[in-house]
Order: sequence, then structure tokens, then C-alpha cells
Amino acid sequence: MSTSQPYILNRVQNPKAMEITYNSIKRGNKTDEDLAEATGFDEEKLLDQSTTGLNLYGLIGKREYEYFTKDLSFDTGNDSLDFKMTMLRNIAREATEDDWGKQSALLLNYEYLLDNGRQYFSGSDSELIKDIDLWHQEMGYEPRNNRGKRSKLNDVKFSNWTSQATYLGLLHTARQNEFTVYPDPELLVAAIRRCTETAGNGEEVELAEFVPWMGENLLRLPLTSEGHFTKPVSRALYALAKQERIAFVKSGDARQVNLSGVQVSKIDTIAKDANVIKPLQ
Repeated sequence: MSTSQPYILNRVQNPKAMEITYNSIKRGNKTDEDLAEATGFDEEKLLDQSTTGLNLYGLIGKREYEYFTKDLSFDTGNDSLDFKMTMLRNIAREATEDDWGKQSALLLNYEYLLDNGRQYFSGSDSELIKDIDLWHQEMGYEPRNNRGKRSKLNDVKFSNWTSQATYLGLLHTARQNEFTVYPDPELLVAAIRRCTETAGNGEEVELAEFVPWMGENLLRLPLTSEGHFTKPVSRALYALAKQERIAFVKSGDARQVNLSGVQVSKIDTIAKDANVIKPLQ
């Protein structure tokens, strides 16, 4: 795990500004001076935060004094969604248990909430922050600064994380500094479609294949001890099935992965023993 790389939970407080800066660079504003004029961002504050964040998320590079954008990994027809999914993908590709990337907290914090069934939480819950930090250590994730000192999760870092996770569609503001936990339905639909194309047969994909694909490319989705999706993810998937945007079906003898915490009706597009998921629109 790199110690020289800045820690993104210290550096990014306004993730939307990164998207604005990325698009400005793409339009030809390649120097700090040009970007400051085009965006109206202060060079030493918001612009520096944005370019640092874009670099840490793997979305830009710099040659001499000029920035350049890197291609987005998704093409959903929604530029903002493509940008956010690429952010997640770039972190997910480095979030491996053998050698955690320094920015893995983005995904690990969310995994902890999912795995512990936290559908709601307060951003100022100090006990939750301590529990997540302890879990980081148990998982072997210990980001360090350039002096080798461990970057402990605290209320400031957690606040920056909630800002980034909310922007990415992983959290949703319930009240001031209180959050609901579930993935953005648009992100899920786009992910299912992409997974179907790359890991499935072009029309559908086994649920048992979808889970590891998500972990490698976007989000780590823990399953319950019974092999079910956790409640926050189940509710989001169930809502999409109710809207007939996806379907859960039985096909062959692949391993089942069920929903937990939802009452499945006979009229829903969810087979009782579903083991395959498919996008409908």
C-alpha cells in the first residue's frame, strides 16, 4: 500500500467540483490558470482539491504543466453516471484483499454498512466511526501517510467520505447529516447490463457471477450467512424488479442468491428460486 500517495478522504470535500473540472479539461482548459478562469474555482483551494481528487481517482494525468483526461470506462448514455461509475471502478480495481489500494476506504466503509444491515446512520455517530476503523484493521487495511503513520478514520475523514459516497449515489440524505444506505438504481441497472454483456450471455447473468463482478468492477456486495443480498441492496433490486427494469428468473442449476428483508409477491418479476438476473430495459 502506497504511503506517498495523498489520502483521498483528507483531500476531497466537494466531489461534484471534480466532475466540473474534468469536463473543463476535456473542453480544452488544460492549465491551472485556464481552469480557474473557466470554472471560477480558487486555484489554491477548490481547484487544487479537484485536480488532486481526479488524479487519485485515476481520471486525469499531467504532462509538464498541462492536464489531460483519461477515458471513462462506461458508456451508458449518461455522462455523469459514466463519470461516477468510472470513479468506482478505478478504486475497485485496487481494492483487493492481498494488497489494499490506499483509497479502498471508499468501498470498505460502504461494505461495512451493508454487511451490518445499516440502512440508516448518522454521520456524527462516533461509535460507528470507531467500529469501522477497527474493522479496517481486522481486514488488514491500514493506509499510512508519508511518515508511515496510520491514517485513522475520524469524524473529518468520515464526513468527507459521506460527501463522496452521496455524490456517487451510494448514500442518500435523509435529514441534515443523516443518511439512507442503498445504491443508486440507475447505477445498478447500468451495472447489471454491463455485467450481462461481459460475464453473462448478453441477455442475462447468473447472480453468483454478478456478485464477484461487482466487487471487481464497482462495489463490494457482501452476502448474508444464508447467501442472500443484504437488506439495503435487496430493497434497491426489489424496487427495480417492481418497476420491471430487471427480472430475477430461474435458469439451470446455478447457485441461488435471494433477497432478504423484502416480501416477494407472486406478481413480481422475481422467481421464488431465482438464480439469474436480467435487464429488461
